[in-house]
Amino acid sequence: MDNPDQKSKEQIEAFQEAQKLLMAFLPIYDSYHNQKENMAYLAATLYLAGASTLYFQRPFWGGYGLLKLLALIAFLLLFSALVFFFVRQQFKLRRAAGHMFRACSDLLSEWLKGPPERYSLEPDDFGDDGDLLFSKSRLPKALIDKIKELKRRRESVWWARDITFAVMVLAGGSVLARILYVWLKAKNYL
Repeated sequence: MDNPDQKSKEQIEAFQEAQKLLMAFLPIYDSYHNQKENMAYLAATLYLAGASTLYFQRPFWGGYGLLKLLALIAFLLLFSALVFFFVRQQFKLRRAAGHMFRACSDLLSEWLKGPPERYSLEPDDFGDDGDLLFSKSRLPKALIDKIKELKRRRESVWWARDITFAVMVLAGGSVLARILYVWLKAKNYL
């Protein structure tokens, strides 16, 4: 026959270990969130600085032939796509870290009322839902459920990301328009 006191003691120990795990996650994911945010904005800032430099400098491409101009435009488009991909990945990782931080703090707050059921403390597979940060991770079931709940509830508009991308598109588009305008004018097409 199972000893109820022993089961209760094991559940309390599992609960305390889960609390320690979530408490350990808080500073880790807070720092990771900030790092991803800084990386995204640094890359965007460097991109905008490069675009501004190209826009305001003396146009060296006016004397280019058509093939050299197309190569320059192709390079700029490829570089822009890589920077956009990098910034997008940083924002996705930032959001995932934010979900982890929020899930940990929410669960710790909920658990102030008392320990959760034992099954929710058991490690479980996060699964492969395309999330770069948690894909194929093993975490307590309660934490996985909370992260997935937060992902489902997220807002459709994400102003910080959307404004950043809009500014980057405008800057890149302005540079390409200026390159084409100067080249067409130099070749007397305008």
